Amino acid sequence: MKSSRLVVARVAFVLVVAEVLLILLSWLLSAMNVEGVRPLLSSEGARWFLSRFASFVGAPWLAWLLVGAMAWGCLRGSSLLATIGRKDHRGATIFAAVLLALFSGFLLWLVAAPHATLLSATGSLWPSPFSSALVPLLALGVIIVCGGYGVACRAFTSLTDLCHSFVQGIAAAAPIFFLYVLFIQFLESLRYAFF
Repeated sequence: MKSSRLVVARVAFVLVVAEVLLILLSWLLSAMNVEGVRPLLSSEGARWFLSRFASFVGAPWLAWLLVGAMAWGCLRGSSLLATIGRKDHRGATIFAAVLLALFSGFLLWLVAAPHATLLSATGSLWPSPFSSALVPLLALGVIIVCGGYGVACRAFTSLTDLCHSFVQGIAAAAPIFFLYVLFIQFLESLRYAFF
């Protein structure tokens, strides 16, 4: 636990230092009249950063991290990985397999049926609504299968337990969310200054 905190702190430090160096470098190169460089340390740069911060942090990656963290919490809370295949959980395993088959069949119907709902207007799978929603659909599948398994083997005894597993997943992923914000901020600043 302590070592993971140290890793997060070190990565955060590197990203913050990189951001500061990028700000100074863009300002220095702009002062030297290097073509194509926009300084982050200017009124235009400050306006850009403050007006766009929410939009570049709130990109689809954040939603994918969020639903992925919820699915991870459900997977851990259901005890599926630790108990699958045990004889006393055979019924729960069969129930989870049935849920997986039903969910897979439903997805297949949404992309393979004539005039399928999740295909693009040209009938292709990539890019399409299906490809845009692939990560949330996979997370939903994990939640359905693991939630069903957890209920069947009594790892989740109430709706509160199931919802708490989502929250636990988000809490476990909190360092990733923190590093994501720093990384996206650096990446977008780099794109603004030089590209």
